Amino acid sequence: MIEILIVIGIIGILSVIGMDGFFFSQKKARDAARKSDLSNISKALELYFHDHEAYPLSFAGDILGCGVSGTSACTWNGSSPFSAGTTVYMPRLPSDPNSNSNMRYYYTSTGISYGLYALLENTSDQFVRVAGWTSTDCVAGAGSVVCNYYVSEKGVERP
Repeated sequence: MIEILIVIGIIGILSVIGMDGFFFSQKKARDAARKSDLSNISKALELYFHDHEAYPLSFAGDILGCGVSGTSACTWNGSSPFSAGTTVYMPRLPSDPNSNSNMRYYYTSTGISYGLYALLENTSDQFVRVAGWTSTDCVAGAGSVVCNYYVSEKGVERP
């Protein structure tokens, strides 16, 4: 009887260790998707810049350039494409891969430069900025949760 309890205890400990690794792998996979999403958005912004000699402006963390006139804000994972006239730069902007949260991508632009922001879950990632950026809100409605990953027209910023 004691041997069975010991075996059950060992199996329980190994299960806990395995689950921790599984959840960590999920976080890393979502972070990889975030990095890929921001890279693709960055490429679309560079195509836009090539055509218009300016980056699209931002509004409340969104990219301006959706709708028929191209002057309304694109929504993350919306149905309107990021476009200008008849040129479509992205059929739809991606949203954060964590569907169980209010996490979001954030965009700022002056026309001559831009910033794309995200919140990486793996805080030991080499590109995570520990202090974050205080002017950006990567979790809708949270207010105090700031982005810790940044891509600009110059590429990924290292902390």
